[in-house]
Amino acid sequence: MMDREIIHTPDMLTTEAKAEFPSPSANAERLGIRTALIAPLLREGIAIGAIHLRRAEVRSFTDKQIALLKTFADEAAIAIDNARLIQDLRQKTSDLEKSNSDLHKA
Repeated sequence: MMDREIIHTPDMLTTEAKAEFPSPSANAERLGIRTALIAPLLREGIAIGAIHLRRAEVRSFTDKQIALLKTFADEAAIAIDNARLIQDLRQKTSDLEKSNSDLHKA
């Protein structure tokens, strides 16, 4: 998330994965997760969430699958931002309607 990059860990239980991701590796072992792929959702370069795919077997994700997840992450970030913009617009419209009503009453 901090590096704003996709993380692909073909086997969460390797020594390297456990060293780099100690807490997630412990959870992976407990939950039976072996392969993980995580893509950050970025808005203006800031991580606002993530999409996490996992498998119970050791089987790497293909380059095509990784590219597809990146596309999904990009689209999800746009959808989240659009929802925020719509909510802001609704709030401003409501505030304006209230101001107009107050002005009309005055």
